[in-house]
Amino acid sequence: MNNFVFSIPTTAYFGKGQISVLGETIRQHGGSKVLLAYGGGSIKANGVYDATIEQLNNAGLAYVELSGIQPNPRIESVEEGIRLYHENGCDFILGVGGGSTLDACKGIAAGVKYDGSVSDLFRDETGLSPISAAAPLATILTMAGTGSELDMGAVITVGADHKKICGRGRTWHSCGNRQGRGATDYARGFLIQRFTGAEKCYLITRTGA
Repeated sequence: MNNFVFSIPTTAYFGKGQISVLGETIRQHGGSKVLLAYGGGSIKANGVYDATIEQLNNAGLAYVELSGIQPNPRIESVEEGIRLYHENGCDFILGVGGGSTLDACKGIAAGVKYDGSVSDLFRDETGLSPISAAAPLATILTMAGTGSELDMGAVITVGADHKKICGRGRTWHSCGNRQGRGATDYARGFLIQRFTGAEKCYLITRTGA
């Protein structure tokens, strides 16, 4: 497959070696200090973490780390990210991982631009969210399964419930692996949509969950 770039308006850099544009892209979007968010540490085992740090260092970008984002990310991780962002004077968010990491980063991006509790930004019965601004956000996608890199929504866990929040991403970069599991996850989303029987079960919402 040939490398390609497309924008919807999220800009996707797909293909081998595309991580090389990371520092330049962050700079283009006004970033100078990055909140680097990731999950349980698999990116350190597979080399993605080292490659990311190398690109940030090469671009002269400072960064602060938020680790331990869980699958079906919890609001506590979002709140911790908001705190780190403000306390360290960050101006850009970089998520490294799959859909859960990106969902948490979307919540952080919206929350840092909002004066109240991030839980105020969950969508209401109309399906809308009162988000008016978000911090610039990019992701290095390691597992393409949920489609979260290309939609406006995020699923955040509060207590035992899953709440949906709407936001906007700016750019993302793909240097993925584990495509087999991602493809299975994506197919699962289609099957749920086909067999659930629920009304108003929109595909983008269900596969993004």
